[in-house]
Amino acid sequence: MRKYLSSAWQALFGDPVRAFGVVSLILLLALAIAPAKEHFSQWHSFQRKYLALIHDRGDAVSLRRRFVPGIHQIWLPELGVVDRCTTCHLGLNESSLSDVGQQPFRKHPVVPHPLDGFGCVICHGGQGQATTVAEAHHSERAGEDPILPTRYIESGCGQCHQNSCSEHRNSTLEEPCLRATAVCIATPSRAQTVAK
Repeated sequence: MRKYLSSAWQALFGDPVRAFGVVSLILLLALAIAPAKEHFSQWHSFQRKYLALIHDRGDAVSLRRRFVPGIHQIWLPELGVVDRCTTCHLGLNESSLSDVGQQPFRKHPVVPHPLDGFGCVICHGGQGQATTVAEAHHSERAGEDPILPTRYIESGCGQCHQNSCSEHRNSTLEEPCLRATAVCIATPSRAQTVAK
């Protein structure tokens, strides 16, 4: 075995020109891995599915024009938030996708805040820096807030607007606001995180 390894080493690195060629080939392969790895990432798969979803729609041209490939990031330094949710949740701002019920492509319900000014994790929890479903939605590491349970997913308003549910009487925001207050009482750390 030792003799075989020695002869292989000699064959690959026996003279400087051959050694340079072998090292160059190894470097080239290593550099090719990074783009290939990105191409097969989970978020890239969601973006391909989104493009397939909009392909046959009447407004496909305008949706495609507004589509930006790659990782999308909202950075809110004053709140200490990095939010990459819109990398996969691509239809949030598209009013023409109101008929799409499939996550992560459906339109976000109307809220009084701009989505790109607040991001998603401020209201819904989860890990904004993540680019996989498991890391973003189900992380249970110490100090990380998991995404809100589905029954409370629209109830993040109460983290900041705990006493303002009366403003939304008889509107579509009344029920989520009331649920949000219950969530904040049940998990006060969420309200403290946003208040920092």
